[in-house]
Amino acid sequence: MGGTCRASENEQPVPVIIIAVDTLRADRLGCYGYPRPTSPELDALAKKSVLFTRCFTPSPLTTPAFASLLTSLPPHRHGAKRNGLPIFPQMETLTDLLKAEGYRTGAFISSWPLKARLSGLDRGFDTYEEVFDKKRWLGTINPEGRAPTVNQRVFEWLDRCEEEPIFLWVHYSEPHAPYVHHKEFDFDYNRWHKELYHPDSDFSKMRNYDTEVGFVNHHIGRLIKRLKKDGLFDRAIVVFMSDHGESFGEHGEYGHGRKLFNSTLHVPLIMKFPESERAGSKLHHEVSLEDVAPTILGLLGMERPDWMIGRDLFIPEENRTLFSEAYKGAVHFRRGRYYHHKVEPIGYALVQRGEKVMLTPRNHRFRFYHWAKDPLEKHNLYLKRRSGLEEWKRLLDGYVRRVEEYLRISKQFVRNPGQMTKEDMEKLKTLGYF
Repeated sequence: MGGTCRASENEQPVPVIIIAVDTLRADRLGCYGYPRPTSPELDALAKKSVLFTRCFTPSPLTTPAFASLLTSLPPHRHGAKRNGLPIFPQMETLTDLLKAEGYRTGAFISSWPLKARLSGLDRGFDTYEEVFDKKRWLGTINPEGRAPTVNQRVFEWLDRCEEEPIFLWVHYSEPHAPYVHHKEFDFDYNRWHKELYHPDSDFSKMRNYDTEVGFVNHHIGRLIKRLKKDGLFDRAIVVFMSDHGESFGEHGEYGHGRKLFNSTLHVPLIMKFPESERAGSKLHHEVSLEDVAPTILGLLGMERPDWMIGRDLFIPEENRTLFSEAYKGAVHFRRGRYYHHKVEPIGYALVQRGEKVMLTPRNHRFRFYHWAKDPLEKHNLYLKRRSGLEEWKRLLDGYVRRVEEYLRISKQFVRNPGQMTKEDMEKLKTLGYF
């Protein structure tokens, strides 16, 4: 175990705070090697924390990824396989477990797919505030919340939660597309160092995206300043993470959700211990967002449920295999009826020891990348390595069969999409999910 930080009877309970940024690539942060100064506040947080260099999301889509974070289960098991599909009704979450221990629980989310009636992720939260004030489509639709407004609502909640053990989840929508250009965070782009980027990258989109990263980094700094002022930061477990990354034309993909390249699978994960124990550490073994919940429970001295499949983030496991699933973006609303549309995965990935096998089930096409040596995944080595990949293919085929079996069994638990309405469709369209 990486340690325990459960409070004694005479000490205050350990606060738990998750700071989440939607659609953030790990390689756009200074603490992950990005040469532009997009993230000074997050870089400072990393110096007080443990940084995981190889964290992967179970699915490059908002609702499935956050559901995996809170349940420690892959999408096909928690049920929220696509945006608009809620987790299964009987599913427990990290929030439920902490609330049962007396924690005051609050979430502030700023992206439409995470709405309570669409995702089911409000389960166990005393407060689940949906912050949507960011206009899209010429100012007519507001499917997101701006970081300053999210902070304002969080600060008001903190004012009401003095001297209580808290579990706080703060979610920022920036830098989700369509990207806003923030002039005050427009860094030096005269020299792009194009060798650092995939040759198919769209540099104009990346420039706007980077300004969004700078913008949200600034407001995370304001949140951390407030947590320090309240005396929460030093004694808290603070987790910083993203649900998935973003593609800018690499491998023919713009956005995220349908492909499983590292531009969308590789995410930042930083964990700060109380009193900044192990500050400045970097761990290089492969981990998943599914590992966060059981690790938090272990640090608090709480027993982890048997149904959680995640591992302890701080115990490297030799030859560990991670799986990811891709689904189409969001469920559909047609002819006035709610229904599930294509709940089967459209792609699978297996990650192990700096290498990755990807499978497209529609045409049973495999790809193989040594991403530790080829981080931009420019070279598909499948034809060269095909004869040596039988074990990989066996593992991946076995996972596919397990997914298919779970999907078959779980139909008895499946609900209609979370009360999907025409308004929801319009909001999700502005975010690029159709």
